[in-house]
Amino acid sequence: WIDAFLAHHGSAYPSGGVDTPFYRACERYHGIVARWVDAYCARYYPEGVAADDEAVAFLEQILLTTSQSTVASYGLQLGAAFAASRGRPLRMRRLLVCFLTR
Repeated sequence: WIDAFLAHHGSAYPSGGVDTPFYRACERYHGIVARWVDAYCARYYPEGVAADDEAVAFLEQILLTTSQSTVASYGLQLGAAFAASRGRPLRMRRLLVCFLTR
């Protein structure tokens, strides 16, 4: 489930939209920001985002806020995906990049 979530939210807009100059510019900008955030996380969290209590608390707060403002089943899926990602540093970093660049 987390892979589908990350694939869907990994770009500025979901696929299937109208291709316009504005859309292409947004995609380029999103790519720049996402690469910067990913490089930042790789540099400042070399052992993984999950090893940093503040980063984990930040992600948990985002998930809590998201799950309270969306459909309950979506919140439960997001919470389960987060729990399953705790031991996977690259997946946790992708999740953090995804939330920070949305």
